[in-house]
Amino acid sequence: MIDRASTVPEPGASPLAMAVVADAVQRIEADGPLDDAAALRHAFAAQSTRAGQVQQRAWLLGERLGLPAELERWRHLGWGVVLALGLLMAFTGLGLARAVLGEGRSINAVAAFVSLLGLHLVMLLVWLGGILLAGRRWAGPLLGRAALALTARLPLERGPHALTLLQSFTAVLRRQGLLGWLTGAVSHGIWTLAFVITLAVLAFGFAFHAYALTWETTILSAGFFQRFVQLTGALPALLGFAVPDAAAVQGVGNAAAGAAQPLASQREWAWWLMGCVLAYGLLP
Repeated sequence: MIDRASTVPEPGASPLAMAVVADAVQRIEADGPLDDAAALRHAFAAQSTRAGQVQQRAWLLGERLGLPAELERWRHLGWGVVLALGLLMAFTGLGLARAVLGEGRSINAVAAFVSLLGLHLVMLLVWLGGILLAGRRWAGPLLGRAALALTARLPLERGPHALTLLQSFTAVLRRQGLLGWLTGAVSHGIWTLAFVITLAVLAFGFAFHAYALTWETTILSAGFFQRFVQLTGALPALLGFAVPDAAAVQGVGNAAAGAAQPLASQREWAWWLMGCVLAYGLLP
């Protein structure tokens, strides 16, 4: 029996929550009718309009099925999922750039740049392409969708209708053109956390260890690396980061060949790399 105190949705229930619960109840009823006699009585007593009665009935049935409680569980678990994925992405990037903080104190600067920022750049381009090509119909970045799916599938006190509720949640947001923006916001939050951690690890490593950033090549010229550093260092320079000049880039190439590298030049390279991570990783 449904308690009369539950004849109206909870004060904290948002229109989104009510729409998601109503959609989920409809999906559940597609597999078989629910006993709704008590819910109908309370809905007719509490609401005067047909739309209000339908929404009231769906909410009461959803409460009986534990759907609002499942949404609340997602709200609490979601932060932990974002944190876990942020840590995963941060240490994946640092693992790909193992030379940055590895045992060898000589760092290939360009390889470190690509390792730290390459995956993020690819996913950012996919996100922008999805918005431009699919618009409102796009479901959003893979990382954001993975966070939603993991939150719904975590076994901690998961209800029997969690996956149905996830389908309803994404369907309602898609109809409103909001799914891509929500998953995009979640994805950006994960990447922001990842790059904050990455910057902290880089800053700690450069502050308390002596690294020598160099470049090495078999087929490219010194001019390529000079142009690369000038191009990638343009935005960090606007933010106040030191950027190696052409002479410093040439000096790094000589250092790779065995020549000594000035300490001031090493600092410029360290600030350039951290500035690039901030400008092209954290800020976007």
